[in-house]
Amino acid sequence: MGDRLFYVATAQPLDDEMRERIRKHKAERSDRWQTVEEPVDLAGALLRLKGEADAIVVDCMGLWISNLLTGGSDASRAIYLSEDDALSLAVEAVSAAKSTRACVIFVSNEVGLGIVPEDALGRAFRDALGRVNQVLAEMSDDAYLLISGKAIPLKKAALESIPACGHEPSSGSAFASETEFTVQEMRHSYPWWHPLGPLRAFTFLTRIPLPGRLRTLGATEMRPGYFRPVVVWFGAVGFLLGAILAGSDYIMTVMAGIEAPIAAAIQLTLLFLLTGGLHVDGLADT
Repeated sequence: MGDRLFYVATAQPLDDEMRERIRKHKAERSDRWQTVEEPVDLAGALLRLKGEADAIVVDCMGLWISNLLTGGSDASRAIYLSEDDALSLAVEAVSAAKSTRACVIFVSNEVGLGIVPEDALGRAFRDALGRVNQVLAEMSDDAYLLISGKAIPLKKAALESIPACGHEPSSGSAFASETEFTVQEMRHSYPWWHPLGPLRAFTFLTRIPLPGRLRTLGATEMRPGYFRPVVVWFGAVGFLLGAILAGSDYIMTVMAGIEAPIAAAIQLTLLFLLTGGLHVDGLADT
């Protein structure tokens, strides 16, 4: 598996019991593992490990969904998580995992074998995690169900064909091809009028900071299944940016009487701050 081992923990030490569980988990892991704590932005945490890790364990998806539903330590971050949202975020997480080229293991819980939860939050958790598990099983190379400490294979590919596990991929690689992955994403995409469309167009074209939850939903990969519903909103975001720049120019030149060269320099600086230099020598793409 290599020497660069990372453990992505979604748990939060919200009470004494959880703090003790986290302590035991850390004690069971060897010093070779580096811990990354990320309760919400799972895709972002994985992308930050791109090129840095040989193997990654994500533990666990159940707590991740719980954090998204309840806000974890910050109740103001609690959201209504539809099944479509869960699907989208799970596909993004797996996409980020594949981009790392590491051997990534997702740990999740099967919560659909018991009775239907009594309250709405419990049902939302069960449904969202169930859909997430389906995405994980479908897009992963291997899937196992663990019962009584025994692993039952649900889907098993040639593990040795994964580069991070020791070998280069052959023509029958366990990694999905570009075409296969695009088909998977298209299956879980969304229509252009979905609220994620303008949000993702905004985060792609600007560098204006958003709260953590909105930033997570706004992240998108440049692949057809995600990107097509985003493109239709580029004009609206461009109009917003143009309105901001036009308004600032009016304030500087008409209301404040600032000379044109100085106002132009300020406008260029503002453009860099708003977009990261998009369309200015392609600096936003570096």
